[in-house]
Amino acid sequence: MSSFSASYLGAAPRPQIETRYLLFQIFTAAATPTRAMGATVTLKEVPERTALEAFAARIKDRIGSTGDKHRKLGFVPGPIALNHTDRQVSRLIPDSFAIARKLDMAVAFHLDDSMFWTRHPGLQQGGDHLEVDRLVGHEEYRTSHRLGP
Repeated sequence: MSSFSASYLGAAPRPQIETRYLLFQIFTAAATPTRAMGATVTLKEVPERTALEAFAARIKDRIGSTGDKHRKLGFVPGPIALNHTDRQVSRLIPDSFAIARKLDMAVAFHLDDSMFWTRHPGLQQGGDHLEVDRLVGHEEYRTSHRLGP
């Protein structure tokens, strides 16, 4: 019975329960997801599908369940950034969906358009188009080591 006809007959419609997600980021800026990138701003080759799948499987094993229709465990590969090549991104996204389907997990993507773009020198020229130049009078936000005022 639809919620319209149920409410028409005097019954209260059932509230829709949204799925809640527990997501863990898998860092894809190094050749292996088990190691953070460190001090460099140059992104490495994204991990191979087998490495991503093994990392996601470890998350699943540690949690012990992937959930149900109201709660779902998942992973977030990223950052996917302007420094990545089309080939890298074209491999990472379908691989991530295939892994999520195989492991019965949710997947989301961390898209980054502000930190990793050193491969594109055109974005570094001039400077008047960079967000940081609009922060005149708010120099405290110019450093990546500080959050907020």
